[in-house]
Amino acid sequence: MDAARRWRHSQRHSAEHLLAQAFVRVNPAFTVNAVNMTGPECTLDLRGDPAELHVRAAETLLRETLGRTDLTLETPVVPDHDLPRYPLRRAPKVSGNVRLVIFRDGQGEPFDVSACGGTHVPRASMAAPVVILRTERVRGGVTRVTFMAGEEAGAHLSGVYAGARRLAAGFSVPVERLPERVEALTAERAALAAQVDALHAAHARTLRDAARSETLGDVTLRVVTLPDPAGLLPALTDLKPGEVVVAVTDGGRVGIGSAHPDLNAAGALRAALTASGGRGGGRPDLAQGSTPDVAAFTRAVRGALLTTA
Repeated sequence: MDAARRWRHSQRHSAEHLLAQAFVRVNPAFTVNAVNMTGPECTLDLRGDPAELHVRAAETLLRETLGRTDLTLETPVVPDHDLPRYPLRRAPKVSGNVRLVIFRDGQGEPFDVSACGGTHVPRASMAAPVVILRTERVRGGVTRVTFMAGEEAGAHLSGVYAGARRLAAGFSVPVERLPERVEALTAERAALAAQVDALHAAHARTLRDAARSETLGDVTLRVVTLPDPAGLLPALTDLKPGEVVVAVTDGGRVGIGSAHPDLNAAGALRAALTASGGRGGGRPDLAQGSTPDVAAFTRAVRGALLTTA
């Protein structure tokens, strides 16, 4: 027998019972639909749609209970006709003689009573800490709560803190101010990204307006090569009446903008992409896509406009 592995499983299993009970105490509607304890990250699938505030309330309730109350394990085997005497968290799935797992305080008051045949720690505090890592909605309308427990949770939290400490040192702030620093950097990054987008737009429109215009019938065409796909949309919008702009990039991103009433940008784009082996779509005034052959795409657009003209 692998004693260390058995101990880890006992911590996980006891933590699952205790955390499930904490959720029920927060709201009786938060009942267990399924569990998984095959790895360090364990899961509870709960009915009742718990919100973040309920999740944190359950975690806090259990943390305070494990830190302040000595809950000891009892595992009586009782006949199923005696089960109504016990405050079971959920109905057992077996009949006959049923093994119960009870965590009870010093005054004899049970914290959790469940029918279970698994391994458990002799004292509930030995499953601590029990830490909720994240929640997500999954199929069937249940909320999956991912948690860790015992030594595995302690090792995980220690590693997370060590990483946070290194990160904080790099930013020259204490760990407790790390969220504040990250928020400030995120805001700074967003402001810089907005500036970059504005520069891309201005550059793309400058290149478009400087491109040589071609007159094909009553259509004025400009073909512009852009250094970055971020300039596609600005180059293809705010066109002069009657103007059509074809914008391409070396990476194969392409687009057509049309301010001509008789030139459908989406139709022209699809035809040119078909000819050049690409894909895309859009609206009558604006369409974008990608192609492995930018030169063939441009030729196809010009050919289509010449035919139309």
